[in-house]
Order: sequence, then structure tokens, then C-alpha cells
Amino acid sequence: MLGNEIILLGGTLSAGAQQTRGEITVGEIVRYRADIALLSPVGIEASRGATSFHPHEAAIARAMVQQSAATILLADHSKLGVVSRTVYAAPQAIATLITDGGGEASAALAALQQALPQVIVV
Repeated sequence: MLGNEIILLGGTLSAGAQQTRGEITVGEIVRYRADIALLSPVGIEASRGATSFHPHEAAIARAMVQQSAATILLADHSKLGVVSRTVYAAPQAIATLITDGGGEASAALAALQQALPQVIVV
């Protein structure tokens, strides 16, 4: 891993999960500044933004959005127009959405293209 550095965040590690979470994790995130937060929401909707189902995942994603210069979301077409229970990024906090072409003719994609600065369909 020449030239790369991995920073592991403290927090609670659940059995079977390959992630840390909880107050300690969020507290450690705010000590850092990121150029880009690259996140994958449970759903993204034009007026509500990016959402997650689990509050602990949303708290981590929200902290990353707040500590980064730009937020890029990766969401396949099945997540477009979907609103889950916890919002972590308002539309104005999202710089770019990258999605697949499966939802190209959808109303949800058209609304996101109007609401976000950049939508890339691959």
C-alpha cells in the first residue's frame, strides 16, 4: 500500500459487522477533514436528499457529509425516489449523484437531475 494510509475509527464493533459505530465513531470523524465523502444511501429523493434505514449508519454518514468538502453519492436506480426513515444529507449538501442507466426514464431521476448540481448516469 505504497502512499496510502488507512485510518480506523474507534467505536463499537458488532459481531459479523465489518464496521465501527456509535458515539465514539462519530466523535472521531469530526477530528478529520475529508476532500470527498463517498456514500451509498438506502434512498435518495429530490426534496428530502439522502436517507438511511439505521440511525447509527445515518449518524456516521451525516458526520462524513459535515466533515467533507464534497459529497458524492453512489446509488443504483432502485434507490432513486426512495425515502428511508433517517435523513443524513439534504439535497443542497450533495455535489454529485452517480447512478446506473436502469432508471433513465424515471420521474425520480428527472427530479434529481433538477435538484442536484451533477447527476452522472453510467
